[in-house]
Amino acid sequence: MNRIYQGRVTKVEILNGKDESGKPQWVLLGFTREKLDELEKQREQLRECAKEKSHEGEKARKELAEINRKLNEPWQQALWKHHKLFQDAVNSDALNR
Repeated sequence: MNRIYQGRVTKVEILNGKDESGKPQWVLLGFTREKLDELEKQREQLRECAKEKSHEGEKARKELAEINRKLNEPWQQALWKHHKLFQDAVNSDALNR
């Protein structure tokens, strides 16, 4: 099978209404703006501590990895589901020719 497309996705955002000035607001798939802000704040706080070579640094690295997993999991699952549907459509079309 030939590759139809290639690229790299680093996050998926969805439209979440508009802000006070009328500009579109985008939020990471699977999160409210408040929850996303909370996780990003925690991540920033942990980044400095994670650089340390200590027990606290190791703990911070584990917590940071867990936050990153939480942030990535919803959109990665949605993207993979979309990819499988796309591939099924391409393969079905190829079989019908």
